[in-house]
Amino acid sequence: MFIWSCEKAAKLENDEYLVFGKFNGFCASNCTTLFKIEGGKLYADDMDRYLPGDDLVFESDPLPTDKYEEALKLYQDIPDKLKETTEMSFGCPGCVDQDIILLRYFDGADKKEWQVDSDIESNPEYLQDYAAEVLEVIEKLNN
Repeated sequence: MFIWSCEKAAKLENDEYLVFGKFNGFCASNCTTLFKIEGGKLYADDMDRYLPGDDLVFESDPLPTDKYEEALKLYQDIPDKLKETTEMSFGCPGCVDQDIILLRYFDGADKKEWQVDSDIESNPEYLQDYAAEVLEVIEKLNN
């Protein structure tokens, strides 16, 4: 018997992870707010500044379970079209000194990284709701 399901995975498997957040290279203080979902836990970044190419550093202690559950929906909602694209940049991230949304996804085999304009309407239509959701989740996790 074969059973087919269209439901998205409820949790990350094995070595999968999702990094999401925002950064801005042109500010004077803590310019980076990144999170990593991995191994059933959520970790906050341990960096004041991130520039593309830098190693990502995260706290060793995970955030509370309720914050993990809030963030998990970002993994579940990643647009399939985003995972399939070869593009790495959307809109004009950082062009007017605004935050840049960073997404890094590893599915157990391939790692993908995208920079997304925080001016939501500057992104492709299929990505706009997801980019807005990322910013909303970041705001909730910071409160």
